[in-house]
Amino acid sequence: MARPRGQRGTIQKLDRTWRYGYWEPQADGARKRIWRGGYSDEESARRALRKVLVQLDEGTYVPVSNETVGAYLAEWLESQRAHVEANTWVTYRNHVRYYLAPREDLCVEYRERTKAADRPAGLAKPSLADVRLQALTQERVSRHLAELLQRGKRGGKPLSPRTVKGVRITLNAALKSAQESGRLPRPVRVRRVAVPRRRPTVYTPAQTEAFLLVALRDRLAAMWALFVTSAMRPSEVLGLTWEAVDLEAGDISIYMKLIMVDGRAVLSEGTKTADSEAPLMLAAWVVDLLRIWRKKQLEERRLWPGPIEDHGLVFTWENGAELKPRWVARRFKRLAEQAGLPTTTRLYDLRHGWATAALRAGIHPKLVQEVMRHSDYRTTAETYTHVMPSQSAQAVNSVAALFRSLPAGEKSSDTGGEV
Repeated sequence: MARPRGQRGTIQKLDRTWRYGYWEPQADGARKRIWRGGYSDEESARRALRKVLVQLDEGTYVPVSNETVGAYLAEWLESQRAHVEANTWVTYRNHVRYYLAPREDLCVEYRERTKAADRPAGLAKPSLADVRLQALTQERVSRHLAELLQRGKRGGKPLSPRTVKGVRITLNAALKSAQESGRLPRPVRVRRVAVPRRRPTVYTPAQTEAFLLVALRDRLAAMWALFVTSAMRPSEVLGLTWEAVDLEAGDISIYMKLIMVDGRAVLSEGTKTADSEAPLMLAAWVVDLLRIWRKKQLEERRLWPGPIEDHGLVFTWENGAELKPRWVARRFKRLAEQAGLPTTTRLYDLRHGWATAALRAGIHPKLVQEVMRHSDYRTTAETYTHVMPSQSAQAVNSVAALFRSLPAGEKSSDTGGEV
């Protein structure tokens, strides 16, 4: 969008402030007069005008728009349907619906729930819906996220930092798209939300053994063995198909996962990272359990009196229906209780437990990364920093041992020099 020939813009003083004006080219070839004001002095207005004129000359100018954040997010959401996983889209939708641009009925409900003796009118629900998109600033976004942390839940209770972090990620993705599509004249950088790092609560080898003593008597013994020994994610175990299992070679290929979308279990292709698709070797005794389970599963279906569902999944109900993630998590807690183990450990922590045990056993972190299928070694290192010190101590002691043969005087010769 080039600057109209000869345009230099206009500077005007109003009552107490300054403003600048210029002609904005329109798509039909016409021109529209634009005024922008509120500047405290003439020089500030002149600098802003020069910046706009340069943008017009360079073709980077973004036309002035009254589009609100709420209107933009609604359009952006629909544009994302074809480009992200179904469960990711639902997360985006929920973040927009409840925390970024909530509907009017939710705002009314929030105000009713926050009424009190000292605030009979209640509180306004934190929202960016009516903010003009092009007027959005880093400070305004930071203030909004702070409000969510303080009173983002229904009833005005604090929203967890982890949820606010997710809201920030959604908003950041939306604003990046807005700039790339030419609707924002500048990037709006959304500052990170501090979230306390939760150290995984993992079983010790003795506790893992106690869990397996109980779990291997369960109908789904092969599934629990796979959780403990493979470092697979729960969605990958529940989405595993027999087509991806090679019992002769003793390995599996991971390219499907079971995800929850609006309360429904959905089998989805693809993995969390590209490295997750690499074949995964299995322990020999786990392969034996899978062979036994395969025969039992076929027998269960043969004896089932009703309709059969066949999704090709390895772990199912007797009629072939998929296992719901929440049921599996509850079943894990029940088995842990039966084994006398703490129930603070989550199902996902079995994956962390494998990595922790491997590192403590001296397995090189790079190999642990390969089994965990992290796309970046830094993810492995940052997640399991608490396991690394023992290996650091080993390295320090190994190097120190090289100097044991030095005379005592040579070891301490530098300690008495000048300061």
